[in-house]
Amino acid sequence: MLGVLASKDELLIGPTADALVKMQTDPGVAVPALIPCLVTDDGRGRTDVVEALAEYGSKARAAVPILVKLLTDRSSKEIIIAVPRALKQIDPEAAARAGVK
Repeated sequence: MLGVLASKDELLIGPTADALVKMQTDPGVAVPALIPCLVTDDGRGRTDVVEALAEYGSKARAAVPILVKLLTDRSSKEIIIAVPRALKQIDPEAAARAGVK
């Protein structure tokens, strides 16, 4: 399943991110596989990846620097909503420092 993320197939990235969470994949495996999708995918899949990382909570702290950068992404309404929400779930202090209310 992680190979699908590496393939960068934007039609499959979102469903794969959702499946990793539903299958309760070890965050030590899932989070590093999901992070590259934040910078390589600019479609619906990226929002799904952000939401999946949020489900991992503080175990997804490695994604915080990229999520902070994505706060300026205005490519879709979904990403504008998902990124601040994920930051608050993953690292509330980093979210506050980044100006997320």
